[in-house]
Amino acid sequence: HPVALLVFDLLWVDGVEVLGEPYVRRRERLRELAVTTVGTVRVPEHHVGLTGTRMLAIAAEHDLEGIVAKRLGSPYRPGVRSADWIKTALRHATHVVVGGWVPGSGTHRHVLGALVVGVYDEYGMLRWAGQVGTGFSENDRVVFAEALDELTRPTSPFSDAVPAELARHARWVEPVIVVEVEYRHWVGERRLRQPVFLRVCPDVPPGNAVGP
Repeated sequence: HPVALLVFDLLWVDGVEVLGEPYVRRRERLRELAVTTVGTVRVPEHHVGLTGTRMLAIAAEHDLEGIVAKRLGSPYRPGVRSADWIKTALRHATHVVVGGWVPGSGTHRHVLGALVVGVYDEYGMLRWAGQVGTGFSENDRVVFAEALDELTRPTSPFSDAVPAELARHARWVEPVIVVEVEYRHWVGERRLRQPVFLRVCPDVPPGNAVGP
């Protein structure tokens, strides 16, 4: 697979530090070095004069993760998080089916740690899509554990194999509960990246939870 170095900023020029120069000037210096947007070393385009809303819409059209907005006059601050640079990730929402759960650890060992979820494929098979461990209130974790205990089954409801480390601790349940999650995007074979629990969806049939 071909690889390339994407250069977003310029910190030194001919041995001279330029970290204190405005961001827009550092980008001008990059352009003066005649580094192109193609080849092994590339300088991605940057845009000014567009609203954040418009830039996010463009990122969504191209299935990108999001945008990074920078103040044109900002210096470069190594190793420091600054309000001058703001990363905004695109998030999506979808329905998934709960097929199991993993208890928490320590004092939370009797309550929900994470949901093991899946989606149906084009053949009507429930496929494992990952686990959701954030977005729950403390009360959610207790209530889920109590409700899921009543749906216990001895084997995994997923048609494909769940990673051994996860399966070792999972408690399987009948796949009848649908929840809505927010996520960054799908990766690999229908795997959710960074899913966050939003709500239970009692009016959504499990068969409506389908993958991409």
